[in-house]
Order: sequence, then structure tokens, then C-alpha cells
Amino acid sequence: MSHLHSFLLFSSIFCLTSCINIAGDCDTDILKRIPNPNNTIQAIATVTDCGATTATSYGVRLVEGNNPTDKGTPENTILGSNKSVDIKWISNDTLLVNGIDTTNGFNIKTHLRLQKLHTDVVILFSR
Repeated sequence: MSHLHSFLLFSSIFCLTSCINIAGDCDTDILKRIPNPNNTIQAIATVTDCGATTATSYGVRLVEGNNPTDKGTPENTILGSNKSVDIKWISNDTLLVNGIDTTNGFNIKTHLRLQKLHTDVVILFSR
């Protein structure tokens, strides 16, 4: 293989790998964390940025107990949105999420059964 072909091949691979997030290096930050009134469930609003070639996404997740991370259980993610949202507990088992934008097909859960607590949570949404 000539030096020119080697250079072109290397350049093409470098360009593709720098434009695609192969390693999954996304940054997720917590925008807001609020416990329900009896401090058994946390609602966490997050923002995820995977780089210049992807859109920023926002999410809401419920975390059982007082876990200080944003991880929780993946099934406890209740919303993906195209814009930032505000969250507020109305009661121990009802969460209000304001400002959602799901035009790109993000899922919305209106009910969630928390496995560890054996508790049902109702999620209300407003745009």
C-alpha cells in the first residue's frame, strides 16, 4: 500500500471515529434532585450531552431511598425530553413534571411500580 493510500485510510478512520461517539463518552449532570415528602424516593432531573454531533437530552429518573448517585434502576427512568423540565412532588407518591417536549419520540411513563419499595408512583405531566 502506498504512503498516500495509508494516509487516506488513516485520515478517514480518524475522521469517522472523531465524529461518532464509539466509546459512549456522554456526560450526564444532575440538574435537580428532590426527595418526596417522606424521604423514601428521590426524583432526579438530568441533562445528558454526548458531544457536538448529538442533541442534548433531558431526563427524569426515580431513585429509591437515599442513594446519592443518579443511577438508580434503569427501569425507573420515566421521561426523556428535548428540553429541560422542572419536577415537584405533589404527595409521597405523585410527581409533577413541567415543561416536557417529546416530539422526537421520547417515552413518557405515567405510572411506575418501584420494585424495592413495592410502591406505585403516579407521574403527571404538563407542557
